Amino acid sequence: MVVKIPILVVEDEAAIRTGLCDVLAYHGHAPDGVESGEDGLRRALATPYALVLLDVMLPGKSGFDVCRELRAARPAQVILMLTARGEEADVLEGFRCGADDYLTKPFSVAELVARVEALLRRASGAAHVDRSPFAFGAWQVDPAARSAAREGETVPLSARELALLASSCASAGGS
Repeated sequence: MVVKIPILVVEDEAAIRTGLCDVLAYHGHAPDGVESGEDGLRRALATPYALVLLDVMLPGKSGFDVCRELRAARPAQVILMLTARGEEADVLEGFRCGADDYLTKPFSVAELVARVEALLRRASGAAHVDRSPFAFGAWQVDPAARSAAREGETVPLSARELALLASSCASAGGS
C-alpha cells in the first residue's frame, strides 16, 4: 500500500491552488488547499501535515506571520514558501520567519516537485514517517511536535530520536 503524504497548500488564487493540488496529487501526495492565512494556520495546527506550501500575500494574515506562528507552535514543521515576492529582502524575511525553502513565482513544476521531494526526504528520511501520535511505554509521543510527554513532563525529541522510537514501536507491533 502506498502512503499518500499529506501536504497543505495555502494559496489565495484559486487557479494556482487547484493547480498545485493537482500536481501534488499526481505525484502521489494528499494535498489540502485553503485560501487564507487564518485558515492555513488553523488547519496546519489541527492536522499533522508533512509539508506546508505557503504563499506570502494572503488575505487576513500574511504568509510571513503564518510561518512565524506555525514555526513557534510546531518547530519540526516543514514549510516551503511559494510566492511572487522575490526581492532579496523578502526571501531573507521568509527564512527569518522559519521557512525551510523559498521558491518564487513563476516557477517550473519540475523544480517545485524536486524541492518538495527534497524537503520531505530531509524531514523524514527516504520513507515517510507516520506523524500520528503513539505510545511508547508510559510516554505519549507526538511526531508532529517532535516531543514526548509523561505525567506532565514534556521533552523535545531530535529527528533521530523520533525515528528510533517510531521504528522500535513499529517493530514491536505498537507499545
